[in-house]
Amino acid sequence: MTNFIKKILALSLILSGTAIAREIRNPLPNTVGYLYNPCYRCDHDCRDGNWELGLHGAGYTRFADSAYDKKHGTDKVPLSQLYFGKYDFRLEEAFQGATASVEGNPWVNISTVKPRFDYNERGVRFGGNVAYSFGKDDSWTFGASAGIPYRVIEVERDADASFFTDGLGDVATEKKQTMGDGSSVNVYAVRMDLVNQLGVPVSAAWATTSVKVADKNLSRDTSGTDDVAGHLIGRLDKSVPTGDFAFKYSDAGVGSLAASGVLATDAKAYFDDANDYTALDGNNSVLSKLWLVPTADDIAATSTDITNDAKALGGALKNAIDTSLLADSVVDFLDGKGLNFDSQRVMGFGNLDLAAYLAHRFGKKVWVAAELGGKLGIASETSKVAGTASNKIMDYRKLLAQPLGNNGHHELGGKVTINVSNCGKIALRLDGAGYWAFSAKEKIGATLKTSTIKNIGPEVVADIDWGYFLGHADLIFRHPKTKNMELDLSYELYYKGEDNVKFADATVTDLDDDTGKEVDKALAQADTKVISHKVGAQFAYRPDCLSMYAGVRQSVAGKNSMRDNDFYFGFDGAF
Repeated sequence: MTNFIKKILALSLILSGTAIAREIRNPLPNTVGYLYNPCYRCDHDCRDGNWELGLHGAGYTRFADSAYDKKHGTDKVPLSQLYFGKYDFRLEEAFQGATASVEGNPWVNISTVKPRFDYNERGVRFGGNVAYSFGKDDSWTFGASAGIPYRVIEVERDADASFFTDGLGDVATEKKQTMGDGSSVNVYAVRMDLVNQLGVPVSAAWATTSVKVADKNLSRDTSGTDDVAGHLIGRLDKSVPTGDFAFKYSDAGVGSLAASGVLATDAKAYFDDANDYTALDGNNSVLSKLWLVPTADDIAATSTDITNDAKALGGALKNAIDTSLLADSVVDFLDGKGLNFDSQRVMGFGNLDLAAYLAHRFGKKVWVAAELGGKLGIASETSKVAGTASNKIMDYRKLLAQPLGNNGHHELGGKVTINVSNCGKIALRLDGAGYWAFSAKEKIGATLKTSTIKNIGPEVVADIDWGYFLGHADLIFRHPKTKNMELDLSYELYYKGEDNVKFADATVTDLDDDTGKEVDKALAQADTKVISHKVGAQFAYRPDCLSMYAGVRQSVAGKNSMRDNDFYFGFDGAF
């Protein structure tokens, strides 16, 4: 038995293994080891002399379909914000400067990517502990524990949600419009971010009086004397305008477009000679909310057609659309780079949790324990994500995948547990643990300078480390006539500090094969601080030296954390 204890203690100090940096998940239930419920057998001595051997096992399930926002509180957002820093974005935001010039695929700049998915996990955890009591009245206990989960993790795309929006019909459309004299004419509406991608001549002189598309003038002064081929309609949700497209300068409500380019939904405007539109140059975020529409003729009080310049502009745009490579999509581009948003499933063993502890009982009222522990990650064929060549769990190109445990990191920490009125009808248990995941190399998607999303990019090696705190407060009610039945009401606080990221290279080649692009440590670290608040209830039945329990935990608030639900059941026995 003595040699066995020595081996356990040696293992607890080795601590080598594999957790994804930028860990976005909360700790699993029932992973806090034997000390989570020490000395519960108040009326039963389960020791063999001074020794006690314990075994435990549990099953659990976890579900999350949303997360808590960047601001600490209860506001929820889609899970994709934890992965990429935003839940809706354009792929160009992964490039340096949040802009891209991908030849032949304008959708990189135009399409809004809306990843929507659920996180599902189920598994079992099993382990054991060995303890030795000594001192006066055996008030001291020295022990060691080990436990390991077998996990099945599924990240599933939401079947009811469209990941990739803004197909051709969402950014360019044509229809019949009835004019004032009753005639029906063809009119069009093209979103300005698409106009920028079509290859038609677009004036870059935003600061002058010559905003032009296809050599057709769009700028006018407030006198209305300038001939313009097109006007603008605002749509803050980027959707196709409703109602008539074509209108004339003299129509009621037509105004000057502000220099910022911001235009209210369904508001009508024109490019004003007096304004400096430099802020719109390549700004797809603003341009995507502006629709270019034809100018109606102003020959009579009631328009009968669109102007000749408007017709010429429409023809140039239609020709550009017909001859461009708009059959491609963001998916085509990502596939060419080996990146995908496919649903992911992985199964296998998670971290091996090891701990050694020393506890002291003060009478029958108070029990205090101190623990030194860590995590030993293991890898097997079943714990690899398909397609990876090493025993690392994470493949960065599978954008929704999550690992089974640590991703090459050593982890070490300590914990203190206090039980008050340990064997009374009402008991209080407090525990707090701090752990540090030591620096290790990971292959991740590079975050580029002045980009606005993360974890989508070319491969880069990074050294990453982080620390976290996990604490619980439990109020335990025991049956007044028997101590075998318990109701445990609990609160859990999880706080993970910001990641420390060090890239191996200062520059990389981006997804469009442009070299010399700077990586951004600050953005990679941004929003990796996690706070999670959970409440739970557990019922336990503890006859003799056996404990059976079932419980539930619910996230109620947080910051950059999953809004998850846990259900679990298990047993704990000693002999």
